[in-house]
Amino acid sequence: MAIDQQTATRPPSWRSPGVRGDVEAALNAFRGLLRMIRTQHAFRLQMLVSALYAVLARYRNVSAAEWVVSVLAVAAVLAAETINTAIESVCDFIHAEHHEEIGIIKDLAAGAVLIFVLAALSLGSAFLIWPQLI
Repeated sequence: MAIDQQTATRPPSWRSPGVRGDVEAALNAFRGLLRMIRTQHAFRLQMLVSALYAVLARYRNVSAAEWVVSVLAVAAVLAAETINTAIESVCDFIHAEHHEEIGIIKDLAAGAVLIFVLAALSLGSAFLIWPQLI
């Protein structure tokens, strides 16, 4: 079976072209987010802490700039947690039994989440303790 040049250079696509494919991609993303909410305790805890921060920040009248930074920090933490979960899932799929190297990979990914969490907590605490910091 001969493959023409255009077919050979085009990357394989797992989704439909056009708007239908865009809708499928968005649905897949929402499914992933729902899976995180349903299955990941840390993700739910981070969302709860974020909601509590939002209530406190509203009460303390943080500035618009502080809100923007806070939203970005929360998004970074939740995105990092999602990436960490994806890395852990791939590791478990590749090597289900305990393996030292897989453990190191998982620890590194979790460490990245911790960096984002500590940064977000530092920013949020500063905004609540010292209003109008920015």
